[in-house]
Amino acid sequence: GAGENGVLSIARLDGGKLAPAEQWAPYADEDFAPSRDIDKAWFLNDNRVMTINGHGKALTVWDVNARKALLKIPVGVSFALDLSLSPDRQLLAVIMKDGIALIDLAAGKHVATIPTPGQHYQKVAIRGDNTKLAGISDQGVTVWSLVDGKMTSEFYTA
Repeated sequence: GAGENGVLSIARLDGGKLAPAEQWAPYADEDFAPSRDIDKAWFLNDNRVMTINGHGKALTVWDVNARKALLKIPVGVSFALDLSLSPDRQLLAVIMKDGIALIDLAAGKHVATIPTPGQHYQKVAIRGDNTKLAGISDQGVTVWSLVDGKMTSEFYTA
């Protein structure tokens, strides 16, 4: 709640030293001052980052060199956002109210939603080969196949 966090600075390691690469204010045009702040940011590959602003309702994928938004992914709000990136940064899993949305970040499209009626998932993780998704809920752990979206395992806890 104090200060500003509206500038995204990207640096590269060059010979063991940080060298500034790009810097810009992605949300400078927002009317509400707290929405100009970057709430979270993730590296996706050499030239892409994903951010969400304070009170933001969309994840934004940026081309770093062009400082241009490539993709906006609607989500609830930034402060209630629970997500997981695959280790290769190609898939994104976003926990929604009644399901887990899967986004192909390379293709820039929603590929599936795994329904989760009656369960509240707190965390999800994508397997390293992008074939399975695991989620921790208030009832235990569930694993789904990302090939067909079907549940493969459930482990209940007291």
